[in-house]
Amino acid sequence: MSSIIKVNTVQDADGNNIINESGDVITVGAAGDTVTVAGNVVKSNALQASDAGNIVSQSGTTITVGASGDTVTIPSGATVNLSNATVTLNDSMKMTPSFLAYCNTQQSIAHATNTKIGYDTELLDTDSAYNASNSTFTVPSGKAGVYAFFMNVSLHDFSTNEAKRVIVRLYLNGGTQIAFFGEHQKSTDGSAGHRTSGFTMLNLAVGDTIEPYIYQNSGSSYNVNAELMSNTFGAYKIIT
Repeated sequence: MSSIIKVNTVQDADGNNIINESGDVITVGAAGDTVTVAGNVVKSNALQASDAGNIVSQSGTTITVGASGDTVTIPSGATVNLSNATVTLNDSMKMTPSFLAYCNTQQSIAHATNTKIGYDTELLDTDSAYNASNSTFTVPSGKAGVYAFFMNVSLHDFSTNEAKRVIVRLYLNGGTQIAFFGEHQKSTDGSAGHRTSGFTMLNLAVGDTIEPYIYQNSGSSYNVNAELMSNTFGAYKIIT
């Protein structure tokens, strides 16, 4: 035969509350007490602060630490081991948007003319921010910030021995030349080609556009060939 003891408060010999119930809230111990659970497992779906906000909660197989607006601090000297974990990053921790494209179609570059390079095939485009049909990157909504841009181009089949200059630039918003990537000048090369590359970082606003251009003064038209390794254009957002 089982018995039931009903009580709202359990006190120690000094009259201090050990367990107290008020409404639907059960309090174990009192201010200043140390509550020790010896060799047992405490099971709960939620651990709450005094203002009833969740500190730790579980729903299904998802465990949430803290709540919206909270700051979760890992103290100095503590180690967080994520070696076997799958970590999901929010947007502020990702180096995106990012894209990478290359020239998949041979393109003729005229003498002494700033010509947009046709990086017409995408290898990567996380936010659909690069338009391969017109070689234009546009900063998406909510993605303003500092971007790292890189570009390389190989111009082929020079056949004269005159001085040749190859310059690659980026255009901002359709005209402003905001990055001078580099210049490659060679005086005698027989049938050699020119390879130029560069890197820069730009602070961009939402809606800003970036386009790659090339200039060459060889005296004739020469080709940017369809090559993956020699002719690429890309960028990624920097975490700041």
